[in-house]
Amino acid sequence: MEARSVLAAMALAVAAVQPAFAVTVFSDDFNRAVSTTVGNGWTETETAAAAVSIVHVTGASGDNQLQLLGSAGNNTTIDELVAQLSINAAGFNTLALSFDSLSLVSNSGATLQAEWKLHTSATWTSLAIINLTDSTLPLNGSGSLALGPTANDAVIDLRFFTNVENGTPGGSEGAIVDNVLLSGTADATATPIPGALPLFASGAGVLGFFGWRRKRKGATS
Repeated sequence: MEARSVLAAMALAVAAVQPAFAVTVFSDDFNRAVSTTVGNGWTETETAAAAVSIVHVTGASGDNQLQLLGSAGNNTTIDELVAQLSINAAGFNTLALSFDSLSLVSNSGATLQAEWKLHTSATWTSLAIINLTDSTLPLNGSGSLALGPTANDAVIDLRFFTNVENGTPGGSEGAIVDNVLLSGTADATATPIPGALPLFASGAGVLGFFGWRRKRKGATS
């Protein structure tokens, strides 16, 4: 009976010391050829063939970027440009999204929005609404945006979309997106991590002590 109690205590201790490491579930830095097609699984909803595309922003460091660009020459129509992606997050929990963004033309009425939903659902949940007022490099980080427990172990959809007026003087409104990262914590497994091995060593010593005590007690009876 005493040995079982020790084993139970060891199991609880091992579970307690296993840390939760955030790992990459999906990432895209858009570091591929400039193109009117985004690729890498992204689908596009656009009013012009090049509205959602891969570009390189002059002066931006590193790779290329995703661009959501309103159509030039029309400042009365609202453009909703969408880049959308499905991701299988089975086996992961505590999902969080981060990305960098920048406005093409500063306008307080224009926004870039990030949303997610379960793949089987029609209801989108907002993660961020960014006012497109900063058009000065470098790009701005979104911080870590938690999806919540509903997204755990599920196939999910992510999307970025703009709500912009087009063709304002000086250029079309829109947004740049880069360094999209969806991270999460892998579901727990029964395999102990190396850091827990000292617990097993100490536990084995305790069990050895109980075995020795029983043997000695039997010999003296």
